[in-house]
Amino acid sequence: MRSKTEVTVRTREATATSQAASRREQIRVDLEARGIDPELCERFSASLERKSSECSPDAYQALLDGVALVCGMQEGVDSGLSRNLRDLQETERLMGAFATELEKLDEVLEVLSAYLRRMRSLPGNSARFVQ
Repeated sequence: MRSKTEVTVRTREATATSQAASRREQIRVDLEARGIDPELCERFSASLERKSSECSPDAYQALLDGVALVCGMQEGVDSGLSRNLRDLQETERLMGAFATELEKLDEVLEVLSAYLRRMRSLPGNSARFVQ
């Protein structure tokens, strides 16, 4: 059988847990209203729950505005990284094509070199080619 103190403690814990979940949900809704991705809102709401409970209403709004600002800036960085990655992949493709062409040129020069060596070794042609 539970004591009255035990029941009171459990009731308070349940109330605190319920209030924390409600607070977390409110933070998530407020972040989504600022245009933040819902997945990020879920992650941020748990982190901001304790911090926001210590804030005044104005400080709470400023905190959420700051999070929204940082998320917006991060989106710009992400798009820049995506663009740089595409540029890097294109450069890599071009360098691969250039390397292939250099290999072809090397093969042609080897054939030309072999031809010139053969021409030099023929009798009567040594005077025409400078060694």
